[in-house]
Amino acid sequence: MKKSQKKYWILVIIILILFLIDQKFFLGESKARYNYDDSLLWILKPNLDKNINSKGFMDYEHEYEKLDHTKRIILLGDSFMGTIINSSLENTYPRLLEKMLNEYNLDYEVINLGVSGYGTDQELLMLKKEGLKYNPDIVVLGFYMENDIPDNSKKIFEVTEGELVENKKIGFKANKLLFKILSSVAGRSATYNMFTKYGGSMTHILIISGIYSHIPYYGWKIFEDLELKYLDDDVEKTKILLKEFQQVCEENNISLYILLIPSILEINNDIQTHNFTKPKDLNFEQIKNEIITFLEENNIRYIDLYRIFSEEKSRLYVKNNIHWNIKGQEIAANITFHFLKNSMYADK
Repeated sequence: MKKSQKKYWILVIIILILFLIDQKFFLGESKARYNYDDSLLWILKPNLDKNINSKGFMDYEHEYEKLDHTKRIILLGDSFMGTIINSSLENTYPRLLEKMLNEYNLDYEVINLGVSGYGTDQELLMLKKEGLKYNPDIVVLGFYMENDIPDNSKKIFEVTEGELVENKKIGFKANKLLFKILSSVAGRSATYNMFTKYGGSMTHILIISGIYSHIPYYGWKIFEDLELKYLDDDVEKTKILLKEFQQVCEENNISLYILLIPSILEINNDIQTHNFTKPKDLNFEQIKNEIITFLEENNIRYIDLYRIFSEEKSRLYVKNNIHWNIKGQEIAANITFHFLKNSMYADK
């Protein structure tokens, strides 16, 4: 066994022992919001609270069968699709978008399949596993560059000679088993729940379990004007995942739109100044332009929130949080509505 592997397994054993001696592990029900899923890794617990439906999505109930004369939009993404405002679904991006479409006499049903923490890899699997059952006319894929690209460094898919291959290797199965065990233990652990108050999250369990192929770059790190080891691989893998999205949608006669979501780091200069580096050291355009060029070269339509968000004077993000506030949700829904409306007329 290599020295690095030995250190890794020693760390895992120590963490397991610490959790096991935590008395909360033996008492009470799990406080975890997620269930383990062998392909998606985690899904929301169905009916966990009033905003989570029976299928485990942050949405109202939707039947698989589509009503006549109704068109359907499937939303895929991460926590940006599931940020709850004032404990209600009504002021969220999915519900606001549906309301705008129907007020314009367009009979649309918007179905939110977004799950917090997902990368493009899990969103692709979610489309295949669940999204296609709804027979959608449109798929809107939320793409948040700040963490979606590093999220795709998970080992769920491998790239072999430019092709996407689902990882079924024994080593990854062992990683998933460890993730399942640690997730279950963490949900019952007072130690872990205390840890999450100080920056701990599911990401740490994923890293410890070996789910990522390398430590992911998050936040301002990917915007540094420096060459980052592994980042090029993550970007290339992301492009292949987006091409696969396009192919699945074309095969099922679905219109695909990529919703480009700006980071608060890109919009708020004060945040840039106080995140351990100066704005002049950051290059916000490099990766964004590379992704946009890729989308245009491959005729993948995208909805760009960047310009309007950057020009808006009001606060668009929750205080001390990376997610949209009510104003941000409204503007994002309005931009999406007008883009889809114009695209519908253009396609006629």
